Amino acid sequence: MWLALALAGCGGSVCGNAVPETGEQCDDGNQVDDDACSNACIAAPTRDTFIHFIPLIATQFPGYSETCGGLHIDDVEVVVTGPTSNTQRVDCALGQVVVPRLPPGQYTATARAFDSGGAAISLGMASTSFTVGTTFPLQVQIDWPYEDFTRDYTGTYYFQILWAGSGTCAGANPPVVRQRVRLEREGRLLMGMTDTGDPINGAPGTCRDGNAARSQAVVALPWGPAQITLTGEDAAGDAVFRDTFDTFVGADLSNPVMRFDVPSLLPDAGVPDATVDGGP
Repeated sequence: MWLALALAGCGGSVCGNAVPETGEQCDDGNQVDDDACSNACIAAPTRDTFIHFIPLIATQFPGYSETCGGLHIDDVEVVVTGPTSNTQRVDCALGQVVVPRLPPGQYTATARAFDSGGAAISLGMASTSFTVGTTFPLQVQIDWPYEDFTRDYTGTYYFQILWAGSGTCAGANPPVVRQRVRLEREGRLLMGMTDTGDPINGAPGTCRDGNAARSQAVVALPWGPAQITLTGEDAAGDAVFRDTFDTFVGADLSNPVMRFDVPSLLPDAGVPDATVDGGP
């Protein structure tokens, strides 16, 4: 102690006094060697493991992810088991938990979701295995399966239709006069109407331009995976565009716009494409 004080008094740097001084990259006041500042006052990576639980269900349904608010998730509990155990419960909006200084070995992380009243709304099927070695920080992603969630939700489904690349009904070749939208899940029709009163059961409706500022929308649909069959008819009532796409109905209101490019049924038809845009 006397030597340290003497060195400090003479203007020398003292590692471990919590004061970064000349020649030190850091000084956190302790002798722990894996907390971003080594016991030689040199900056070093921490031994933190970051376990991410957001996005929700994005791996199972590429191009789509669910939000905490959409599923009414308030807290998420992450349980880590392995050579040592760690349990943390955090606000879902944080999207992750940080576990410091896990010993090397094999681990499993499992997540469960809870509502604002503390009731569980997931089965804890969201889990992943990972290995802790010597490389840090370690990033781990928990994959939430759709089947993990125990509650029924409804949401608004937004979509836009292109006809073989054309963003307008009149610009398609040939022009599309009527569209047919059929939404179903496992062969069962979903019930509802678009925001302009067109059916979603495959009956004819008015064609709407895919490049319009406002997308088409269907409210109060049960959330989950679905199939959408889109047909474009010409002035004679003949089907000239058609295809079926896998899609997903999100919960609540804040959902992405599903954008579909429907191929022509005429010779030299293109390859269909479906993408996800921003919000409605």
